[in-house]
Amino acid sequence: MIQNANDIAVPTITAYPNFTLHSFQIEAEGFFEYHIFDNFGTELEKGNAVDDALVGVGLPNGLYWIQIKNPTTHKMMRMTKR
Repeated sequence: MIQNANDIAVPTITAYPNFTLHSFQIEAEGFFEYHIFDNFGTELEKGNAVDDALVGVGLPNGLYWIQIKNPTTHKMMRMTKR
């Protein structure tokens, strides 16, 4: 867990690998929800999990935006599948 200047714990959210041939791994502390969008903003996949999730398995090759939210943090990441 990362500590900010006010000593408030900020949960870490990560997604990898970037780029991938198969799927993306999301890691976030506790409960989170995710949404995967194509470059046109169309939602292609969504779900929720606790601590980690394997996502994007059925998606074709392309550029994607993964939005990850938990109760205290929101992150948008650009990911590539080849």
